[in-house]
Amino acid sequence: MRIVKDHNVAKTRIATLNVGTLTGRSCELAAALENRRIDLCAVQETRWSGNKSKDIGHGFKLVYNGSPKTRNGVGIVVSQRFQDLIAEVQRFDDSLMKVASPLQNNVFTSSRHTPHRQAVVNR
Repeated sequence: MRIVKDHNVAKTRIATLNVGTLTGRSCELAAALENRRIDLCAVQETRWSGNKSKDIGHGFKLVYNGSPKTRNGVGIVVSQRFQDLIAEVQRFDDSLMKVASPLQNNVFTSSRHTPHRQAVVNR
């Protein structure tokens, strides 16, 4: 039996990224995602406040959710290929959101921020 690869099939690449150290350089984020050919990226510890979406360059759109004066907002970066396919965006609170795309099987991308707490060790 011979297996034939279909080269016209597009792969979807999904990633997650903590952007706590990224201070206002969303263009660098877009360039890194373009370099890695990422289609959907859930980002945590964003500093952007509000419930909005904005273009961050290189054909990427950021859908985000966060409160003012906090560093634990979340967002989902969507490539140009999926921007027109966003059917629903649900923002639950500052640390949880979901983006739905109606493809062959529904694709749900969610972003959740879980804060890290320092352990106290008694010696």
